[in-house]
Amino acid sequence: MEISRALVGPNYFRTVRTDLVAGRDFSIQDTESSQPVAIVNESFIERYWPGHDPIGKKIKRYGRWFTVIGIARDAKYRRLVYAPEPCIFFPLFQTLPMTGSSTLV
Repeated sequence: MEISRALVGPNYFRTVRTDLVAGRDFSIQDTESSQPVAIVNESFIERYWPGHDPIGKKIKRYGRWFTVIGIARDAKYRRLVYAPEPCIFFPLFQTLPMTGSSTLV
């Protein structure tokens, strides 16, 4: 199953009024030359790491390892009638090869 993903900038979660329940948000220091990082949502944790603290865990995507730095509260990403789904957020300033249908917010 493909996991939803989005490239977002610093303060994205505050802008769309989605709380981070743990960890930190992306910052302007999350660049191509810094450690690759990601934020996952609650549905991602429930599906892949139930009962575990994901902060500091690694996710391999695009041939690179990303360290989870935050957990976002679930939200509606595609349609209001869809149930929350697992999602990974990547920082805009860490340019990634997003293939297929991607969302840039």
